[in-house]
Amino acid sequence: MQWRVEMPDAVLYQKEGRIAILTINRPEALNAMNSDFFYDLDAAINRVNEDPEVYVAIITGAGDRAFSAGGDFTEMAAQLTPEQAERRKNRPWGALHGYGACQKPLIAAVNGLAFGGGCELALSCDMIVAAESATFAVPEQSWGIVAGVFLFKGPRNIPMKIAMEMLCTGDPITAQRAYEIGMVNRVVPKEQLMKEAKALAERVCRCAPLSLRAVKEFFYKGLDIPLEEAQRLHYSQYFEG
Repeated sequence: MQWRVEMPDAVLYQKEGRIAILTINRPEALNAMNSDFFYDLDAAINRVNEDPEVYVAIITGAGDRAFSAGGDFTEMAAQLTPEQAERRKNRPWGALHGYGACQKPLIAAVNGLAFGGGCELALSCDMIVAAESATFAVPEQSWGIVAGVFLFKGPRNIPMKIAMEMLCTGDPITAQRAYEIGMVNRVVPKEQLMKEAKALAERVCRCAPLSLRAVKEFFYKGLDIPLEEAQRLHYSQYFEG
């Protein structure tokens, strides 16, 4: 079964059986992240969390050029009204900052460039499928600013020295290189990207939904605490359940 739900234009929400597909819908701006994007993505992820029929979600970019080019510099440079400035200041960052915003497995289907915040969003997903043409970069330092989430997500996802090289040079890496360093799970021809992402999602759907939530919760909690404490947390919550 496939149907569409009306969502704000910056992010489209589509459901195919037990899979939700979120599409960053600003291809004319290389799917750059403006304020609308953050609010719309937050709303879409809330839908995923609240829909018991959804087991897993995929996020991708509209068009064939970009997953996301990162922050929208046009909006950053614009003269905003006080109301617009306040809205931008208070935009929800959960999906970009933490793995826990989406309580269910989230797969990034990276269809093109993933720069800055786009790279960080991909790293905030649980799995990544990349088109052969995809590239990843954190070029902020080249523009005289400092990278954001990648400073913390990079070393947690890829070897530290490679993360530092990406930060200090701003140079992009290819999808194949990202695969070699363990940053992505699959690299496929662009025309097969969504087919492969959906196939991976279908395999995830073979698992029980409550087990998937628990796996994700304990997996990420365990990264930030000592092993013994993580085991105690798991045992206590598992047996309480």
